[in-house]
Amino acid sequence: MLLTLDTATPLVTVALHDGSDVVAEHVAERAMKHGEQLAPLIERCLLDVGAVRQDLTAIGVGVGPGPFTGLRVGLVTARTLAFVLEIPVYGVCSLDVLAIEAVDTGAVTSDFVVATDARRKEVYLATYDAGGARLDGPAVLKPADAALPAPPRRRRAERPQAGLVTLVVRPAAEADLDAVVASEADNLGADAWPPALVAPGVRGEVPHAHYLVAELAGAVVGHAVVSVVVDVAELQRIAVSTSARRCGVASALLEECVALARSGRADRMLLEVREDNASALAFYAARGFTEVDRRPRYYRDGTTAVVMRLGLGPRCSFAG
Repeated sequence: MLLTLDTATPLVTVALHDGSDVVAEHVAERAMKHGEQLAPLIERCLLDVGAVRQDLTAIGVGVGPGPFTGLRVGLVTARTLAFVLEIPVYGVCSLDVLAIEAVDTGAVTSDFVVATDARRKEVYLATYDAGGARLDGPAVLKPADAALPAPPRRRRAERPQAGLVTLVVRPAAEADLDAVVASEADNLGADAWPPALVAPGVRGEVPHAHYLVAELAGAVVGHAVVSVVVDVAELQRIAVSTSARRCGVASALLEECVALARSGRADRMLLEVREDNASALAFYAARGFTEVDRRPRYYRDGTTAVVMRLGLGPRCSFAG
């Protein structure tokens, strides 16, 4: 019996398939509360068909695109259940699932677009043919741009349309280790962490630490590291490759770090920035961080670190 679940959108969805048809399905009654609702919905589906977890033979999980805070609930739950039950887990693009539903229900008869809320006044979208095969995307766009007429189909070798940029922020996996190590070396120079330090974090072996990667058009172009301990979050890293700067990658990474901190009940976020990194200081200041301290000769070359703070309480906000 196949268990399927998706937390990439504001609503949690869970279903069971017996190999022939869907035999149970539940959708969350409240938006956003993914962590509170997913496990009960799984139990309700199992109860509907008189099954137990040991009856499951595989798990399918939506891998987004979607806001990381909700997305990780489904990913972690799927991986944990699969590990405990010793069954395979399969990741599926959440937009692809919606596309197949549109085809199966007869809602579309020609090429179409599937779009979901990406927050930051943007949408995730992908285009499909009448049979549900993906033609382009996933991408993230402003709604006004997404509403423009679709461009002619292009060959794979052609340059992507300007403005149609696939941007996904997700948890780092072991397969991303080389990319994260390269991102450290390319963007942080003498302050880069060595591979021996990066590897345990990417593998999820460092308590309280979260490693994220940003993918642009399918390639890792940046990473972030945030730790959350009790009520304090520390933003340890945001690095973006030179070719992907000014594309919103840093802002997307920062927003997901802030969301992680809030979900971990932190009430403030701290970070250090090199005193001579004017662009980074301006970037964080524009997003609500304020200077609270300075640490002389903090970096290897003797540069002072500027300590900045962002309040995460109910009266504080992050302007992405």
